[in-house]
Amino acid sequence: MICYEEIYKKARQTVKRCGSRNPADVADMLGIHLYYEDFSSLLGMYTCKWRRRMIFINSNINGPVFNMVLAHEIGHDLFHRSMAGQGLREYNLFGIKDETEQTANAFAAHLLLDERELSEQLLDGRSISEISASMLVDENLTLIKLAQMNALGWDLRLPCPPRSDFIKYLK
Repeated sequence: MICYEEIYKKARQTVKRCGSRNPADVADMLGIHLYYEDFSSLLGMYTCKWRRRMIFINSNINGPVFNMVLAHEIGHDLFHRSMAGQGLREYNLFGIKDETEQTANAFAAHLLLDERELSEQLLDGRSISEISASMLVDENLTLIKLAQMNALGWDLRLPCPPRSDFIKYLK
Protein backbone atom coordinates (compact mmCIF):
# COMPACT_ATOMS: atom_id res chain seq x y z
CA MET A 1 0.00 0.00 0.00
CA ILE A 2 1.31 3.44 -0.97
CA CYS A 3 1.15 5.94 1.88
CA TYR A 4 -0.24 9.45 1.52
CA GLU A 5 3.16 10.97 2.37
CA GLU A 6 4.76 9.15 -0.57
CA ILE A 7 2.04 10.37 -2.94
CA TYR A 8 2.42 13.95 -1.72
CA LYS A 9 6.21 13.79 -2.00
CA LYS A 10 6.05 12.36 -5.54
CA ALA A 11 3.60 15.08 -6.62
CA ARG A 12 5.80 17.85 -5.19
CA GLN A 13 8.89 16.35 -6.85
CA THR A 14 7.03 16.13 -10.15
CA VAL A 15 5.89 19.77 -10.00
CA LYS A 16 9.41 20.89 -9.10
CA ARG A 17 11.05 18.75 -11.81
CA CYS A 18 8.61 19.81 -14.52
CA GLY A 19 8.21 23.40 -13.36
CA SER A 20 4.47 23.18 -13.87
CA ARG A 21 1.19 21.89 -12.48
CA ASN A 22 -0.24 21.70 -16.00
CA PRO A 23 -0.73 17.97 -16.65
CA ALA A 24 -0.07 18.27 -20.40
CA ASP A 25 3.30 19.89 -19.67
CA VAL A 26 4.03 17.29 -16.99
CA ALA A 27 3.20 14.38 -19.33
CA ASP A 28 5.46 15.88 -22.00
CA MET A 29 8.34 16.43 -19.55
CA LEU A 30 7.98 12.88 -18.23
CA GLY A 31 8.03 11.41 -21.75
CA ILE A 32 4.48 10.08 -21.64
CA HIS A 33 2.84 9.92 -25.05
CA LEU A 34 -0.74 11.20 -25.35
CA TYR A 35 -3.26 9.77 -27.79
CA TYR A 36 -6.75 11.06 -28.38
CA GLU A 37 -9.59 8.64 -29.10
CA ASP A 38 -13.31 9.07 -29.60
CA PHE A 39 -14.41 6.88 -26.68
CA SER A 40 -18.12 6.55 -26.02
CA SER A 41 -17.95 6.46 -22.22
CA LEU A 42 -14.30 6.14 -21.21
CA LEU A 43 -12.53 9.35 -20.21
CA GLY A 44 -8.96 8.06 -20.13
CA MET A 45 -6.68 5.09 -19.68
CA TYR A 46 -3.00 4.38 -19.15
CA THR A 47 -0.76 1.63 -20.45
CA CYS A 48 2.91 0.90 -20.88
CA LYS A 49 3.92 -1.39 -23.74
CA TRP A 50 7.39 -1.95 -25.12
CA ARG A 51 8.72 0.68 -22.69
CA ARG A 52 6.42 3.25 -24.26
CA ARG A 53 4.29 5.02 -21.68
CA MET A 54 0.93 5.98 -23.15
CA ILE A 55 -2.18 7.77 -22.01
CA PHE A 56 -5.32 7.59 -24.11
CA ILE A 57 -7.68 10.51 -23.57
CA ASN A 58 -11.24 10.89 -24.78
CA SER A 59 -11.06 13.46 -27.58
CA ASN A 60 -14.46 14.83 -26.53
CA ILE A 61 -13.26 16.27 -23.23
CA ASN A 62 -11.31 19.47 -22.62
CA GLY A 63 -10.55 22.13 -20.05
CA PRO A 64 -10.76 21.21 -16.38
CA VAL A 65 -12.08 17.69 -17.04
CA PHE A 66 -9.18 17.02 -19.42
CA ASN A 67 -6.72 18.24 -16.76
CA MET A 68 -8.25 16.07 -14.03
CA VAL A 69 -8.31 12.96 -16.22
CA LEU A 70 -4.76 13.49 -17.44
CA ALA A 71 -3.43 14.18 -13.92
CA HIS A 72 -5.13 10.99 -12.71
CA GLU A 73 -3.59 8.93 -15.52
CA ILE A 74 -0.14 10.42 -14.81
CA GLY A 75 -0.65 9.13 -11.27
CA HIS A 76 -1.13 5.65 -12.70
CA ASP A 77 2.10 6.06 -14.68
CA LEU A 78 4.08 7.04 -11.62
CA PHE A 79 2.62 4.49 -9.20
CA HIS A 80 1.19 1.60 -11.24
CA ARG A 81 3.37 1.23 -14.32
CA SER A 82 4.15 -2.41 -13.56
CA MET A 83 0.43 -3.24 -13.52
CA ALA A 84 -0.11 -1.58 -16.90
CA GLY A 85 2.53 -3.68 -18.65
CA GLN A 86 0.13 -6.62 -18.84
CA GLY A 87 -1.81 -4.91 -21.60
CA LEU A 88 -4.20 -2.04 -22.02
CA ARG A 89 -5.95 -1.57 -18.70
CA GLU A 90 -9.03 0.50 -18.27
CA TYR A 91 -9.19 2.27 -14.94
CA ASN A 92 -12.37 3.47 -13.32
CA LEU A 93 -11.39 7.10 -12.94
CA PHE A 94 -11.99 8.48 -9.48
CA GLY A 95 -13.49 5.23 -8.19
CA ILE A 96 -12.81 5.65 -4.49
CA LYS A 97 -12.97 1.96 -3.46
CA ASP A 98 -9.94 0.67 -5.35
CA GLU A 99 -6.51 1.42 -3.86
CA THR A 100 -4.94 2.14 -7.25
CA GLU A 101 -7.70 4.66 -7.96
CA GLN A 102 -7.31 6.28 -4.55
CA THR A 103 -3.60 6.70 -5.23
CA ALA A 104 -4.18 8.18 -8.70
CA ASN A 105 -6.87 10.50 -7.32
CA ALA A 106 -4.63 11.70 -4.50
CA PHE A 107 -1.78 12.29 -6.94
CA ALA A 108 -4.09 14.25 -9.27
CA ALA A 109 -5.29 16.37 -6.33
CA HIS A 110 -1.71 17.13 -5.23
CA LEU A 111 -0.56 17.85 -8.77
CA LEU A 112 -3.40 20.22 -9.63
CA LEU A 113 -4.00 21.92 -6.28
CA ASP A 114 -1.42 23.89 -4.33
CA GLU A 115 -2.06 23.51 -0.61
CA ARG A 116 -0.96 27.07 0.20
CA GLU A 117 -3.43 28.56 -2.26
CA LEU A 118 -6.13 26.18 -1.06
CA SER A 119 -5.55 27.02 2.62
CA GLU A 120 -5.56 30.77 1.86
CA GLN A 121 -8.94 30.45 0.21
CA LEU A 122 -10.25 28.46 3.17
CA LEU A 123 -9.00 31.14 5.56
CA ASP A 124 -10.77 33.75 3.43
CA GLY A 125 -14.01 31.88 4.15
CA ARG A 126 -14.63 30.53 0.68
CA SER A 127 -16.81 27.46 0.27
CA ILE A 128 -15.62 24.21 -1.33
CA SER A 129 -17.62 25.02 -4.45
CA GLU A 130 -16.11 28.52 -4.69
CA ILE A 131 -12.60 27.17 -4.19
CA SER A 132 -13.13 24.40 -6.73
CA ALA A 133 -14.50 26.83 -9.30
CA SER A 134 -11.58 29.21 -8.84
CA MET A 135 -9.05 26.36 -9.09
CA LEU A 136 -10.86 24.76 -12.07
CA VAL A 137 -11.44 21.32 -10.53
CA ASP A 138 -14.40 19.24 -9.44
CA GLU A 139 -15.44 19.72 -5.81
CA ASN A 140 -14.66 16.08 -5.08
CA LEU A 141 -11.03 16.55 -6.13
CA THR A 142 -10.83 19.50 -3.73
CA LEU A 143 -12.26 17.29 -0.97
CA ILE A 144 -9.69 14.59 -1.80
CA LYS A 145 -6.90 17.19 -1.49
CA LEU A 146 -8.28 18.42 1.84
CA ALA A 147 -8.52 14.85 3.19
CA GLN A 148 -4.93 14.27 2.08
CA MET A 149 -3.85 17.50 3.78
CA ASN A 150 -5.49 16.29 7.00
CA ALA A 151 -3.64 12.99 6.72
CA LEU A 152 -0.42 15.01 6.39
CA GLY A 153 -1.11 16.82 9.66
CA TRP A 154 -3.26 19.78 8.71
CA ASP A 155 -6.33 20.38 10.88
CA LEU A 156 -9.09 21.09 8.39
CA ARG A 157 -12.79 20.42 8.69
CA LEU A 158 -14.25 18.62 5.72
CA PRO A 159 -17.90 19.46 5.10
CA CYS A 160 -18.46 16.03 3.55
CA PRO A 161 -16.49 13.16 2.03
CA PRO A 162 -15.92 13.10 -1.74
CA ARG A 163 -18.49 11.17 -3.77
CA SER A 164 -17.16 7.94 -5.19
CA ASP A 165 -19.24 8.28 -8.34
CA PHE A 166 -18.69 11.94 -9.16
CA ILE A 167 -16.94 11.14 -12.43
CA LYS A 168 -20.31 10.15 -13.91
CA TYR A 169 -21.40 13.77 -13.64
CA LEU A 170 -18.33 15.40 -15.20
CA LYS A 171 -18.88 16.98 -18.60
